[in-house]
Amino acid sequence: MSFVLLGAEEGQPYQVGLVSLQKLLSDMPPEICLSMFIAGLLTLFDLDDIFYVPKSVSGFSWMDTWSRLNLFFWWWGFVAVNAILAGALYLILRKDQIKDFHPLLAAAGTGFGYLALVRVKFTTIQDVPIGFELFYERAKNFAYKRINRITTHARQVELTTMAAKSPLKN
Repeated sequence: MSFVLLGAEEGQPYQVGLVSLQKLLSDMPPEICLSMFIAGLLTLFDLDDIFYVPKSVSGFSWMDTWSRLNLFFWWWGFVAVNAILAGALYLILRKDQIKDFHPLLAAAGTGFGYLALVRVKFTTIQDVPIGFELFYERAKNFAYKRINRITTHARQVELTTMAAKSPLKN
């Protein structure tokens, strides 16, 4: 989908449209992809360590399907945000700080270093961290609460289903 607008300089029309994901990824340098992949993968591992999601629960209702979509949004959204921020960090640092390094090594270092950087705190005032950690932890807790609510519901449904299939015997 694209829109035709008048150009600001000579009154010539130009197109403004949505960029396809395929075009965006094909134009992206592999170093940025590597940085994003590493940060996204580490975030995925972190989520997988913390939350248990049952693989299959029989007897889906509409709410269960909606919960799965909601879980998908929060889970992969959190991974994607961290990956995008790691890619942005690489773009910022490659101009000056890491220009002397091999691009793939710099991208890998940025991907690994991103999660360490967002957990940096400069000081603590009355148990409140001051630094990037404050914003990262608040955003992480926001996403984790929603993921936990969904996964807890899924575990309860799994437990109820398992209990109904195998009643207690005397």
